[in-house]
Amino acid sequence: MQRAQPQHTAEEATCLTRWAAGRRRLVEIGVAEGASALVIRRAMHPTGDLWLIDPFHLSRNPLFNTGLVAAKRTVNRCRRGRVHFIIETSQDAAREWSQPIDFVFVDGDHRREAVLADWQGFSQWIEVGGVVLLHDAVRRPGHPNGPADVIDELFRRRPLKGWQTVDLSGSIVAVQRMQQK
Repeated sequence: MQRAQPQHTAEEATCLTRWAAGRRRLVEIGVAEGASALVIRRAMHPTGDLWLIDPFHLSRNPLFNTGLVAAKRTVNRCRRGRVHFIIETSQDAAREWSQPIDFVFVDGDHRREAVLADWQGFSQWIEVGGVVLLHDAVRRPGHPNGPADVIDELFRRRPLKGWQTVDLSGSIVAVQRMQQK
C-alpha cells in the first residue's frame, strides 16, 4: 500500500502540529489523500473532533470513491479523537455549520472567491484563541494566488478587527481570533 503524498512541506507539517496541539474542535477544508489530516489528528486533543470537508469529486459512493478510501486509510493510521468526513463542498458545509471551532485549516479550492467563501463561512465560528491556517497563502511562481489574495485583503492592507497574524511557516499563514466581534 502506497502512503499518501503530502501537499505540505516538513516545515508546514510542524506548523500544523504546533497550532493543532491540544485543540478539541478542528476542521480541515480540502482533504485530498489525508496527509495533512493525519498530522492534525496526531496533534489534536485525545478526545477532540476533527471534521474533514471535501467533495471527493469522483463519486459520492464510498465504495467506488478511491480518493475517499485513500483519505480514510491515511487518517485512520491514528486513532486519536473522532473524525467526521463531510462529503460536500466547503460552502455547503458552512451553510449547515452551527458549532464553535478552535482550529480551521483552509486547503481546498484555491481560487480567491472560494478561499474568501471558506473564510466567511467558517471564521464566524472560531472562538477567541482559535486559529485559521491558510495553505499556499504566500505568493510563489506557478502557484495559485487565491489564498495570498485573501490574506492581503483581510490582514495586510487593512487588518481585520479582532484578528492577528500569528505565524508564517512555508506557505502557511496562521491568523488567530484575539477578541469576539
